[in-house]
Amino acid sequence: RYRAAGYRAGHRIGLLLENRPAYVLHWFALNALGVSVVPVNPDLRAAELAYLAAHSEIVLAVAIPSRHAALREAGVPAVIGPDDPPPPAPAPSPPVPDECALLYTSGTTGLPKGCVLSNSYFLECGRWYHRMGGLCTLRPGAERMLTPLPLFHMNAMAASAMAMLLAGGCLIVLDRFHPATWWQSAAASRATIIHYLGVM
Repeated sequence: RYRAAGYRAGHRIGLLLENRPAYVLHWFALNALGVSVVPVNPDLRAAELAYLAAHSEIVLAVAIPSRHAALREAGVPAVIGPDDPPPPAPAPSPPVPDECALLYTSGTTGLPKGCVLSNSYFLECGRWYHRMGGLCTLRPGAERMLTPLPLFHMNAMAASAMAMLLAGGCLIVLDRFHPATWWQSAAASRATIIHYLGVM
């Protein structure tokens, strides 16, 4: 559908899909066409969304329905749901070679910084993790990684997702961290690897 609508290198598309399978589906489909994705934190407020939309120059956002109105108000030219056909693509900007994604910092010391990350970056993150060995050995086709970390952040997107892709493993993505049910989730998922942050 994206190809038929004219999307290609030089376009950036925002993904506000939380930790859902559709996130990975759209990310890979868009990157296969040379389109860069802009992961969007679903908790951004109006001013933050407006800044991201303008700064990233996204031409479209694929989002959960509850956030469509906020994205339109933020100035995103077009907004669709994950199962909707995309509108015809506008003319692309000059592409950044090998751009996979534009990720934003948290903005704790000023406006968020946009970090252009290449396909090579994502592949090398996965390869680094896949080759680590020792206690972090990834057995081909055998690992089940559980993560509550957000897909809009490089840890889950670059390290977890790419390592499992390269290892032929299974990535189990929770909607977020839930202290009361964490160990139940780990047991139910039959996870062989868990990802978390120390504060969790």
